[in-house]
Amino acid sequence: MQPLLIAGMHRSGTSVLTSVLSDLGLFVGRHLEENNEATFFLQLNNWLLRQAGAAWDYPEPFERFLAYDDLVAARAADLAHILKMPRAIEFMGLRNYLRLGDVAKLEAPWGWKDPRTTFTLPVWQRIFPGAKLLVIHRHGADVAKSLNVRARRLRNELTTSRPQLARWGWRLPVSNNSWSRCLDLEESMRLWESYSTMADIHAARMGGAALVLTYEALLARPVEEMARVAAFAGLSPTREDIERASAKLKREKAFGYRQSEPLVELASRHRRALAAFGY
Repeated sequence: MQPLLIAGMHRSGTSVLTSVLSDLGLFVGRHLEENNEATFFLQLNNWLLRQAGAAWDYPEPFERFLAYDDLVAARAADLAHILKMPRAIEFMGLRNYLRLGDVAKLEAPWGWKDPRTTFTLPVWQRIFPGAKLLVIHRHGADVAKSLNVRARRLRNELTTSRPQLARWGWRLPVSNNSWSRCLDLEESMRLWESYSTMADIHAARMGGAALVLTYEALLARPVEEMARVAAFAGLSPTREDIERASAKLKREKAFGYRQSEPLVELASRHRRALAAFGY
């Protein structure tokens, strides 16, 4: 069973989309972090990005890495080996690991959600050539606002509650994430554009093996959109199942930027980029 890879920009609805798909029967991992990302694949994608000096909020250097086929092939071989190692228990669970011994041998509909896959996808396709790609877009101003709010919260936590240095001062505390780029709304919009552009490039290349939807359409027509997504994912839920799982989708979260004059102005400045994605 080839995986479903759920990608697109951070803060674009990938988390709630994954949650609904999980409720409908898609296996997305035994151990998930707070954004419904499987920690196993999250760590592997972060490792991949570091091969090019990239990070989730600075993914652009990874495009240069992908230009070197020998590097891509070598990293894909590494990943294929890791999928067979005991650490794969973190994703597939002990029982599945003892029975199958390889994430790639999972038999039921499965996949993972990680926006980073938007950039690392070509490496994963060396291992899963039949993988499907599910992309969700959201209005850039709403994404920028969400990124900015989170970045300011993290900055406040860092400056008001500083971690202690190791006793002898030779080991510095290391942040578990990067986010400073998103303290700037304009940079957040540029990051949204990078992810959205790359996601659409992959989707166009993959044709029928990719499905692109928007967060706003998902909220406006949750049952119809989720029925379409579930069929694409190889799931067969009843309409009642879809209605029950879709109840967590909140219509009022669409186009929230319209309530803020600064965000309306931000959208106006980036109207050409927004128009390229149907906004």
